[in-house]
Parts: sequence; C-alpha cells; structure tokens
Amino acid sequence: NKNYCKFEDWVAPLISKMHDEQDAAFLEQAKELAASNGQSDEPLKPFAYTPSEFIARLGKEINNEESVLYWAQKNDIPIFCPALTDG
Repeated sequence: NKNYCKFEDWVAPLISKMHDEQDAAFLEQAKELAASNGQSDEPLKPFAYTPSEFIARLGKEINNEESVLYWAQKNDIPIFCPALTDG
C-alpha cells in the first residue's frame, strides 16, 4: 500500500532521531555521575518515551493542521494508546 510506505518513510527517520535523543540523555546522566566521582544518590535512569509522548512527537513533527495529532500536541492534550507498546 502506497500510504503505508509513505508513512514508513516519514516515521522511520523520526524514530531513529528519537532513539539518538534517548542515548544522548542517558549519556548526559552518565557524564554527570562521572563528574561527581560517583558520589550521587541518584542512579542512572534510562530515558524512554511513553506512548503519549511518542504520539505528541508525531503531532509536532507532522506539521499539518488537518491532523488530530497536530492539534492535540499544539494544545498539550495527551493521546493515550497503550497498543504502541504491545509488541
């Protein structure tokens, strides 16, 4: 289906970008811990997007006023979709 292929071509680079952001956030925490010589009570916390945050990011990146995701993100209205994590 052409529409699915277009969607995949659009979303795959975004997912890669978000993955890189996760890695960068974790690395920043590790650097802060190293700078404190490990003298922090805060353990390293893996950073992960929730389904609602992922959907909001799609709305931000889509930049299309005809999209429900666009308006939900623009008005800070969360959309819940646990199926995104159901594998």
